[in-house]
Amino acid sequence: MKKRFAVLYSLAPHFRRSLLALREEEPDSHITLLLPPGFPQEVVEGCCDEILALAPASSQRRSLKHAWRLIRYLRRERFDCFIVFFNSPALWLLTQCSGARECAYFSQRGARCPMSMSFLRSVCALAGKRIRGRYMYYKIKWDIYRHPFSDTSRAADRKEQDGDS
Repeated sequence: MKKRFAVLYSLAPHFRRSLLALREEEPDSHITLLLPPGFPQEVVEGCCDEILALAPASSQRRSLKHAWRLIRYLRRERFDCFIVFFNSPALWLLTQCSGARECAYFSQRGARCPMSMSFLRSVCALAGKRIRGRYMYYKIKWDIYRHPFSDTSRAADRKEQDGDS
């Protein structure tokens, strides 16, 4: 029986190279590539057997709606292996929710590596990232409040300097 792979597109420099390596490694397998809508399909010709427009575009904001639609599809199809391009906490959670027997990511060299992160570690990493982002946002907002930038104050400073000379 053919092994079935699902590969989620990411804007990665090793995208095509990794797909070709997977095709060489698993020549009898069925590879489904999940691409964003409007992606030029001639780039991936010969690398996969099926192309679906389920991945969000890089310009789109990631949302739970997109993730839920993708997870429902992956669970319905019951792939043998689900592969992403980075070992991040968010992608780890997505792979774990996919229902695939094996979850992996492509390293920068194009090698397939198993996803290795505990559930607690991934949740803590996501929460930490969110907290650091909020902290930075409020820090910048406070700095702007304390040191407002206005063109009128700069114009007044210039007039004073011109008047002194």
